[in-house]
Amino acid sequence: MKQAKKEANALLLTSIILSILFVVGIPTIIIGASNRMFILMAFGIFFVVVGFYVMPIFWIKYGDAKFLCRVIYCIEVEHIRTVKEISMHLSKPEKLIVDNIVKAINKMYLKDYRWTGSEINKETKKIDKFKCPNCGALLNKSNGYLKCEYCNADLRDIDNG
Repeated sequence: MKQAKKEANALLLTSIILSILFVVGIPTIIIGASNRMFILMAFGIFFVVVGFYVMPIFWIKYGDAKFLCRVIYCIEVEHIRTVKEISMHLSKPEKLIVDNIVKAINKMYLKDYRWTGSEINKETKKIDKFKCPNCGALLNKSNGYLKCEYCNADLRDIDNG
């Protein structure tokens, strides 16, 4: 969730800066034109054009990022797991919720969660990691035995005797 909030805050900051440049651009055009300072006038025109065309896009992206943060908050903090419940809780269509869950998983904002298509659950599968005494590679525990993929050493799990 921290990464999603960080991205939303960056979009907010960019949106505010573009809004300020849009407002500053108008008097900059007037001052540049009245004093025959064409470079200043060109900057003013640039600020107004960028503010007029780009600023709304960033505000919309910021709104989308904040909504994504809200969906992640529902899942991680409020422990609401089904699309229908999240949809009712946020008063938004289920398709929008599904799109945001998929987006959060693809952007790795929900790392330890499993998406089933209608519900999202926290992964509870624990993987024990061990090091191979021969080569030092990491081993995965499987059925009480450990097998090294690199040196093919077969090892009995210490917990199982």
